[in-house]
Amino acid sequence: MIDVLLLVGIVIGAFHTGWVLREIWARHRARQLQEQLINVLFDDIHNQLKENIIPMRVEKHNEEYFLYNTKNQSFICQGKTRDELKNNFNYAHPKKKGVILEGAEIWREVNDK
Repeated sequence: MIDVLLLVGIVIGAFHTGWVLREIWARHRARQLQEQLINVLFDDIHNQLKENIIPMRVEKHNEEYFLYNTKNQSFICQGKTRDELKNNFNYAHPKKKGVILEGAEIWREVNDK
């Protein structure tokens, strides 16, 4: 009788140990999958931002404002008012957005006009 109880105890203990180990592995695997998904999403968002946002510099010369791409120093557009700059930028790059990285104080001046 004791042999049967011991055997049942061993089987139940082995089953419980297996279940606990499977749960630990499942949590670990779920964390791995979450991290992979986050990395893929982050890379996708980063690439979309790189493709769709132009870093810009603002300069002022003779009451006219000029926008330049800070990546390659190329000219983007010019205008005398904020609306004119926005319209010219949208005409030159209709599907992109611009971010002022240099010349923020000049951009504030443009906003006042």
